[in-house]
Amino acid sequence: MENYNLLESDLAEITSFTTETRNKFQESFNISNVVYQSIDSLIAAKSSYYYLSKILFDFFFASFALILTSPLLILTSILILIIDKQSPFFRQNRLGANNTTFNIFKFQTMKQPDDKSLFAKLVQDLADDGIVYKDQKDPRITKLGKFLRKTSIDELPQLFNVLKGEMSIIGPRPLIPFLLKDFPDIQEARGLVKPGITGLWQVKARAQNQSVFSMIEWDFDYIQNFSFKQDLMIFFRTFWVVLKQDGAI
Repeated sequence: MENYNLLESDLAEITSFTTETRNKFQESFNISNVVYQSIDSLIAAKSSYYYLSKILFDFFFASFALILTSPLLILTSILILIIDKQSPFFRQNRLGANNTTFNIFKFQTMKQPDDKSLFAKLVQDLADDGIVYKDQKDPRITKLGKFLRKTSIDELPQLFNVLKGEMSIIGPRPLIPFLLKDFPDIQEARGLVKPGITGLWQVKARAQNQSVFSMIEWDFDYIQNFSFKQDLMIFFRTFWVVLKQDGAI
């Protein structure tokens, strides 16, 4: 439901996080070995029924949703080709479960700038503030792209990631590997479950706080308390959030 504005080429523009930002990571999450192991034990204790039901739900819902939205997927692809004159799909490397990586699929909503150096400071400033996935003023976003983001249509191709077993419908959002490369404890803890198309942060806090710090705090809340009941709550609240376009950019 949220959109990462960082393109692959942007990663080269971010040399490092500031000391202040690095401290925010450490202070906000403070993932010690004790906490990390307790989450691992909690997940191991969950019944196989929960995991099986989640796998089956992901497969059947993703299949049904792709069939239902196939006309919209085709129309959107054609519009991007005609209006923006570029490939309809955007792929980017993201962190998956168990410290793996995969290519996430989205509809293309931005164009590469003619002069990439003009955006170096923009990208670095966003990273320094921990806001590396949203910026209303980013001039790379196309007019069609703004509509696709507002309506969350750009996220629909991730249903293919779900069918491939790389993502779940419900779970923490998959982050760019760069963000957590210096924080292996956080990366490992988030990797205990599959990333999702929507999650607790999207339905609880996206409209109020769009920093990566807020997102990861809510991710750990989800992981420590995950259950079929919580997944159902997130699933149904997602439709309301999408309709209201809360926090959509």
